[in-house]
Amino acid sequence: MADAPTSARHFATASTATPNTTKPPEKAFGILPQTLTLHSTTLVNDDTALLTFSLPQGSSGSPQVSGLPLTSTLLSLTWPSGSWTPIVRPYTPVSSSSTPGEIQFLIKKYPGGKVSSHMHSLKPGDTVRFVAVPGAKHVPSTNEMKPARVSMIAGGAGITPMLQLIRGILGNPDDYTRIRLLWGVNTPSDAYLMDEFAALKLRFPGRFDVRYVVSKADEVQSQTEKGRIDGALLAKLRWAPKCSEEKVYVCGPPGMEESLVGKQGVLIEMGYRKGQVVKF
Repeated sequence: MADAPTSARHFATASTATPNTTKPPEKAFGILPQTLTLHSTTLVNDDTALLTFSLPQGSSGSPQVSGLPLTSTLLSLTWPSGSWTPIVRPYTPVSSSSTPGEIQFLIKKYPGGKVSSHMHSLKPGDTVRFVAVPGAKHVPSTNEMKPARVSMIAGGAGITPMLQLIRGILGNPDDYTRIRLLWGVNTPSDAYLMDEFAALKLRFPGRFDVRYVVSKADEVQSQTEKGRIDGALLAKLRWAPKCSEEKVYVCGPPGMEESLVGKQGVLIEMGYRKGQVVKF
């Protein structure tokens, strides 16, 4: 993504710069719960859907933005059929925090999952109450000559906080952070973001790299490993930290998280310090 010309970005003075009198858009989320209305649901594969909720109008009449910092989570409060009290579940928005008027979630429907089934059953016009929870802070890497690197390990639906972070980093022209992603899925059809990630890799050469780990695959395609994410695979892919500042983000099924970041976690054995490992 090209930067603005240097003269425009750094050398405008009080005598030549035009004052910006446009008010920033109002943010939808603060400390209070927010009730949002479902706008649409789009299936992306057999069990995962993209849910788009409308954000309210601001006091000026313009659409609000979510205004959420990267890695933020929203807690949903829902009353699935048969529930007397609300059930709370965390969901990570995947849309940009600066998108006016809407916020999107990728939600997987689990067998027997009350809340995920409820979310998939919602119709346009139905409402859900959300509460914002700040996440781990991402510090942009502003040194183009010496960019920081982050590693991401996702399992299944654990891709959602990674997607939010990937889009946020690569969408920021002042952030030069390099990203490598390892995404474990059951079948090739579960890697429903493959086209987007391929486009990002072409658009940001040297800054974004992705490999897939498929546990049930008849044949292995390029950039794909067969099996599961474990210590042997990480060693094969040379995923040891390159420097002491490198962060590694992990999100996935409990078994995967425990093996990677538990007391005897693989990542610590590979040389990552506790302060470098962030579990969503």
